[in-house]
Amino acid sequence: MPVRQAGAIYLKNMVTMSWSEADEDEAPRFHIHEQDRALIRDALVDAVVHAPQIIRSQLCVCIGYICKRDFPGRWSSLVDKIVVYLQSPDAGGWPGALSALLSLVKVSQRGRNKGECCDSRHTTILWLVTLSVCIFKLDNGTLKS
Repeated sequence: MPVRQAGAIYLKNMVTMSWSEADEDEAPRFHIHEQDRALIRDALVDAVVHAPQIIRSQLCVCIGYICKRDFPGRWSSLVDKIVVYLQSPDAGGWPGALSALLSLVKVSQRGRNKGECCDSRHTTILWLVTLSVCIFKLDNGTLKS
């Protein structure tokens, strides 16, 4: 587990320091190539869902950072991937999917304060309501498989 945790921390540090290209007024620096960024975006939600909590928290920082820069333009599939796990009858994936959703909502909330608008916010809120209803029904024993 310590090696996996170190790998997650390294990925988080690499994403936060090297995700976007240097501005014109900055000195040239290393940045993650777009093909590699696409690969990371594609695998990140799956990794969060299947990771233990100690690693999940590091990966969720990556999701939040990437959302600030690439969502929804370059990462339009994020909400769809989260919804797939939330709709799954296997509750084992829900904590990871909810953690990823929380990272997205936090970024959306901060963006709203700056006057930015994100259409996906409405979608995520609808899915949160749907999920809450399902959990409530499951708690009361009224949800049928």
